[in-house]
Amino acid sequence: MRALVVSGHPHLEGSNANAAILDELRAVLPGTTIHRLDTAPTSPEGRTRFNVPAEQALLDEADAVVLATPLYWYSWSGLMKQWVEEVWADGWAFRSGSAAGCALDGKPAVLSLTVGETQAFYTPAGSEPHSVEEYLCPVYRTLEGVGLRLLDTVISYGASLLPPAGTAERTAYDRALRDSARRIATLVTGVAS
Repeated sequence: MRALVVSGHPHLEGSNANAAILDELRAVLPGTTIHRLDTAPTSPEGRTRFNVPAEQALLDEADAVVLATPLYWYSWSGLMKQWVEEVWADGWAFRSGSAAGCALDGKPAVLSLTVGETQAFYTPAGSEPHSVEEYLCPVYRTLEGVGLRLLDTVISYGASLLPPAGTAERTAYDRALRDSARRIATLVTGVAS
């Protein structure tokens, strides 16, 4: 099983949750390619420049894709969105006006999402009236539109509420991140079974 993990965190070096999940995925999914979008070259104006044929080749070679991103403004990160818009091009990932399959058609995928707040925050009793999954409808439709077969969405809550190191709360939080990575690995490896 060749899994491709696409990391859409724009500042992965400063991330706790996303970085921990990627580290655990490296450990539990040997041979997995971790592809960091934040290391792509930029233009003099600071815009990320993707080598589209090389990005598409990575996706072509993968048996399964994991899209790992923080939740920003009720969606995936701007960096992930830019990558999707440029790499999942008409004629390669989809055909305008056609239901015919393309490069990603039927490929299994997992959406790994880190969220700054708690799960309770995204309930009518919390501050947001909708669940995270409800906010993700455009993302889900995008995945469907290119024919990816979404296995599941793995959401890790509380990324902005990091407990202090050495506390029982931090130990539990770190364990939850490792569990998220293991859940992703189980989904990806289950495809090969």
